[in-house]
Amino acid sequence: MREEHAALHGVTLPPSDSFWAEYYPPNGWNCRCTVVQVRKSKYPVTPHDEAMALGEAATGKAPKGIFHFNPRIEQKTFPDYNPYTIKRCRDCDVAKGKVGLAYVAESDQCAACKLVRQCYTDRMDLLEQKRIEENRKLYEKLSKDKDYTNVEFNPQNGGLKAVHIGHNFAKVGGKYEKEVMNIGYNNGHKVILRDERGNDSKHIEGTWDDQPMEVSGKNGKSTNNINKGLIHCAEKPGCKVAIIYI
Repeated sequence: MREEHAALHGVTLPPSDSFWAEYYPPNGWNCRCTVVQVRKSKYPVTPHDEAMALGEAATGKAPKGIFHFNPRIEQKTFPDYNPYTIKRCRDCDVAKGKVGLAYVAESDQCAACKLVRQCYTDRMDLLEQKRIEENRKLYEKLSKDKDYTNVEFNPQNGGLKAVHIGHNFAKVGGKYEKEVMNIGYNNGHKVILRDERGNDSKHIEGTWDDQPMEVSGKNGKSTNNINKGLIHCAEKPGCKVAIIYI
């Protein structure tokens, strides 16, 4: 046993202690240390802070982060971010501040980088803010348009719904269209039911996030009913979003 690891001999902590998330063996290359379960009544518990200090002292000379994790908990041999699997961080444009929010990682190694993850998160936040703002502007436009009714906007999730006064709600199918529109709206989507005046039955119902949408209501979850619904939607020219309401 190497001298620095010998300092950990006798450390006793419950399995739930966070110490094991960082210092469960191995704690270095070729480390042969082991952990055994003992009776709580026979072995006093080591103070947590003392155990953490011993763990840091034992692994302080090892490459930063390479052994500060628990392989069993993480289900991987090495942590994602470590100096061995990521060798070129010193040349990374993200680390040098040369890349903005639009950066997308091209490898699993780069995807593990804290800086890249933050860039991705910032980018997604920016796109989400842009989407909500665009829907808000469209809401302001449609709410003033006499040709649209039932216009609503949710500033929290960006949901937008609107119905053209020329939309034809069938006696049976109409309830499906309204329900689908409300479900989409409540979940942050933009659902607009189009003008159907003068159009035959071959045209789509409206749009779902700007994509041509068709709704098909079917009674029952049988494969045959679902297939019929999909066929119905596929027969509508330009349909990109097929919604089967069961």
